[in-house]
Amino acid sequence: MLQFNVSLVYNIINLIVLCLLLKHFLIKPVLGIMDKRQAMINEKLENVKSTKEEADALKSQYEAALKDARAESGRIVEEARGRAKKEYDRIVAEADKKAAEDLLKARESLEAERVKTMEELRGRIAEVALCAARQVSGSAAGAPEDLALYDRFIEEAGECHDPDSR
Repeated sequence: MLQFNVSLVYNIINLIVLCLLLKHFLIKPVLGIMDKRQAMINEKLENVKSTKEEADALKSQYEAALKDARAESGRIVEEARGRAKKEYDRIVAEADKKAAEDLLKARESLEAERVKTMEELRGRIAEVALCAARQVSGSAAGAPEDLALYDRFIEEAGECHDPDSR
């Protein structure tokens, strides 16, 4: 059975005082620290959430800027290709024109050389013809007779070698 004595009452009072002291000096500060930590954790979570949202927004901005930069670089490359094609066409046209001019000059030079050569050949042929005519006739005729013989020879030679009569 249970006995009531004074020491039991002192023990109960001590126990109640100890509980009150523990509650006041130990449990309240620990709960306060825990509440502060929970508040700090909640604040950090909010900061992380807002930072993540900002990062997502920046990421979408960077992706959009990167997409625009790629499109711009593609456009710049296409413009450069267009300019290069125009420059290539201009250079080729210029080269064709110069080649045509050079070809025309070469043809003109060739024709002038041909005419000059023909004139030289005519002069030599005339000399040979006059020499031959002198030897055949056995005479040393004068200049008017030489010219008449030359003209006759040229006419006969021209009929034999006329390029239009072929």
